[in-house]
Amino acid sequence: MINLTGTEKQIAWATEIRDFNVKMLKNEIESFEKRNAFPEIVEKLKAAVIEVEEGKSEAKFWIEHQNLANAYIQKLNRK
Repeated sequence: MINLTGTEKQIAWATEIRDFNVKMLKNEIESFEKRNAFPEIVEKLKAAVIEVEEGKSEAKFWIEHQNLANAYIQKLNRK
């Protein structure tokens, strides 16, 4: 994962938030894979994991967007 920038406290908090978002996306991937369902959604979720892990480096972003994974999942479910 990309290193975060910000104050020590921001980085610590943002790291937890980002890790939670990655875990949430990976759990969703696992759920679809267990059911062998919707491979196109699985691929989009895998791309989202990469985007979360390698995307924004500012701790402030993660603090302000704590529910990013949920937003990805909801967007995919609407399609």
